Amino acid sequence: MKKVKFNVVDIIIILAVIAVAVVGVLYMKGLFGGGSADSSSAVREVTATYQVEFTGKEQRLTELPKVGDSVNVGVKEKAPAKVTDVQVTPARKVTYDVRGDGKAQWTEIPNQYDVLLTLESDAVESKSSISASGVVLRVGEEAVVRGKGYSAEGYILNLNTTEKGGDRS
Repeated sequence: MKKVKFNVVDIIIILAVIAVAVVGVLYMKGLFGGGSADSSSAVREVTATYQVEFTGKEQRLTELPKVGDSVNVGVKEKAPAKVTDVQVTPARKVTYDVRGDGKAQWTEIPNQYDVLLTLESDAVESKSSISASGVVLRVGEEAVVRGKGYSAEGYILNLNTTEKGGDRS
């Protein structure tokens, strides 16, 4: 049987693996900013105000959402929300003038509209996320909104929280 010999490179590799493991454990315990040592105090109840944009929708969808309506946001979990503002603009896309000078320009898409809904929900804000009834709210996140007579899929463009009692963050 051969005797296993360690050299300097083997010892450096073993020490590096041990160091990475120690740093990982400390990170998970919250000593280097990861995790949270006391996560219960970092959670607070807030009111989340966010905008969801639906692009390229038909005329029918522009008439259904009304200020004051109650809607649900989400696919599996459903967060109740209240519509606080509705903005409708003609849908536009970038086109190129291939026959002329090749410049890009915005052109309207016939019979299609962009709808921007401003919604308000009771939410819980932690160090890492904002969630309303189990639905995580993030800017850029896809959101399905269901209201009376319609369902639409869009993206969250803006998200603000107001602590229960007043301060906006």
